[in-house]
Amino acid sequence: MKRMPLYIVTLLASMVLVACKEPPKENTPAQPDQQVQDTHQPDSQGQGDQALDTTSQSEAPVGADEDAHGCKGSAGYQWCAKTEQCERPWELSEKEGIENTEEAFAKYCGH
Repeated sequence: MKRMPLYIVTLLASMVLVACKEPPKENTPAQPDQQVQDTHQPDSQGQGDQALDTTSQSEAPVGADEDAHGCKGSAGYQWCAKTEQCERPWELSEKEGIENTEEAFAKYCGH
């Protein structure tokens, strides 16, 4: 009977340690030895590595959408002539106390 609390404490401690274990990651990439190899070979008719090239030369990289003033539209920046810098309309409206509308931004920045 005197050993019963020791068993309970040991059982509870082991349960806590097991519960603290990091769960397995679901979206982990396969290890090199586990990767499935593609056995399909493209038909080669003198094209060499060009047949394998899947990238498009006409696509611009993400973030390469600068306007004439260097403002990145994808990040929300627009040129403001009054401040002479790229501004985000919602940040400018908060900073200067103007309405957060296209019209108010255009009027403030002199568009």
